[in-house]
Amino acid sequence: MNQVVLVGPRCCGKTSVGKEVATVLGREFLDGDILFQAKHGVISDYVARHKWEGFRKAECELIEQICHQYERRLIVFAPGAEQLLTIRVKSIG
Repeated sequence: MNQVVLVGPRCCGKTSVGKEVATVLGREFLDGDILFQAKHGVISDYVARHKWEGFRKAECELIEQICHQYERRLIVFAPGAEQLLTIRVKSIG
C-alpha cells in the first residue's frame, strides 16, 4: 500500500479519521487543506477567484502531485467531487 486517500464532503471527519488511521498504520499524516493553502492561499479566496470548478481542478492536480512525490505517506484530502478524484487517483496508482 503506497498512499491512503480519504475522500468525502466537507466537515465529515476526514482529518480526525485520517490521524487515527495514520497512527494505526505507522504513517505520516498530511492534511490536503493545509497543503492546498500553502500552495494557493486561503481556500475561500481561491474559490472566489477561480470558482469551484477551478478549485476542484487545482485540488486534483495537487493530490496527483502528492501521490507521485510521497511513496509511503497517508494523505487526507477533502474533495467534494469524489467520483472525479477517485477515478484520477486510480489512474495514477
